[in-house]
Amino acid sequence: RMLMLAAVVLGGCTGKYIRSTTEEAVEPSPERLKRGDYLVNHVSYCGGCHTTRDSGDMLDGERADMFLAGGNVDDIPSMGFKIWMPNITGDAETGVGNWTDDELIRAIRDGIRRDGRLMVPIMPFGNYQHMSDEDVRAVVAYIRATPKVKQPKPRMENQLPFMAGLALTNFGVAHHL
Repeated sequence: RMLMLAAVVLGGCTGKYIRSTTEEAVEPSPERLKRGDYLVNHVSYCGGCHTTRDSGDMLDGERADMFLAGGNVDDIPSMGFKIWMPNITGDAETGVGNWTDDELIRAIRDGIRRDGRLMVPIMPFGNYQHMSDEDVRAVVAYIRATPKVKQPKPRMENQLPFMAGLALTNFGVAHHL
C-alpha cells in the first residue's frame, strides 16, 4: 500500500497541470500602473528580495539604481540552502525582458519558471495564487514600466539539500499546499 501511495503522490506532483502561456500583452494604462506601483512596492514588496544590495546580503540596504535587478543570495547555511534572487527588470540578457507577460503572470501566481520548471517557494507564489486577474496584470505592467537594469553579478544555481531540492523542484510539493 505504501508503495502505491508513494507512486500516486510522486506521480501526481510532476507538473502535469502546468498551464501553457499566451502571447497576450498587458496594456499599461495609467490606472493599472498606479495599482501596480501600490502592489509591487507596498503590498507584495517585490523589491525586498529583488532589489540589489552591494554585498548581496538580504539584510543590507537596497541600491535605488538597481531596483528589482536581483543579484542577492539568501544563504541559510544551517539548512543547506543558498537561493539566488533573479533580476525581474525588462533587461533581455539578465532579466525578464524576453518573457511574455503571461509567462510573468504564471511565475507570479503559479510558481512556474519560463522554461516550465517549478520555482523554489522562497518566491511566495502561494500567497499570490488568488491575486485577481486585474491585480496580477497591474503588477506585470508596473514591472515592465520600471527601468531595465543589467545585473553585473553572474547568476548562480540555487543550492538545496538533495531531498528538499527533489521535493520542491521536481515534485512540486510546495505547489500543492
